[in-house]
Amino acid sequence: MQNRIIIKQIAEKRLEEANILFHNGFYDGTCYLAGYSVELSLKVMISKTLDIDNLFVRRTEILKPFKTHDLDILMIYSGLETRFLNDKAADIHLMNAWSYITQTLKWSEEFRYHEIGSKSQIEAEKLLNAVNVFLTWIKNYW
Repeated sequence: MQNRIIIKQIAEKRLEEANILFHNGFYDGTCYLAGYSVELSLKVMISKTLDIDNLFVRRTEILKPFKTHDLDILMIYSGLETRFLNDKAADIHLMNAWSYITQTLKWSEEFRYHEIGSKSQIEAEKLLNAVNVFLTWIKNYW
């Protein structure tokens, strides 16, 4: 990945793919890719905050902490945590979206290893809605 623009495009494409999977009844894949779009969107912000055009270059161990998949940690690294805390306190939809992603469904990269059929249509639909709310918020800072 060469730069933030490409990472943004990939984040948006993963959400588009998640929607396609959802409409075709593949709810496990929907959940994995939708959450992955959140991860990538936070990594866009880390790249922007640190003014590093290519966050995924393996040139040093310095960037290793940013390769985490933990959304709460990525939120801190993104430089948006204070804004996010303030914004979600003022916006119940944003608060509920983040809560669903990180606490109720507990998205992680481990979703890719979950047993087939582990996610329901309702879970996938709720996650897509939550991810859309979150991405709408974070795009204000891209």
